[in-house]
Amino acid sequence: QEDCLEKVINDTECLFQSREKEYQETIDQIELELATAKSDMNRHLHEYMEMCSMKRGLDVQMETCRRLITHSGDKD
Repeated sequence: QEDCLEKVINDTECLFQSREKEYQETIDQIELELATAKSDMNRHLHEYMEMCSMKRGLDVQMETCRRLITHSGDKD
């Protein structure tokens, strides 16, 4: 009976070790996906900030053109 109990304990330990390994692999995969998502988010944020900067520049240029057109129309 002691041998049977020892076998159950060993089997249980093996099962838990196997599950722990599976869980760790899942955790590692999720952490990798999270790191990738953070990297993508930072890249998109940087691109967005660049586009906002370009938009501000274009807004200034458009306002300058409007003023020039308005002033040139006033002279006629």
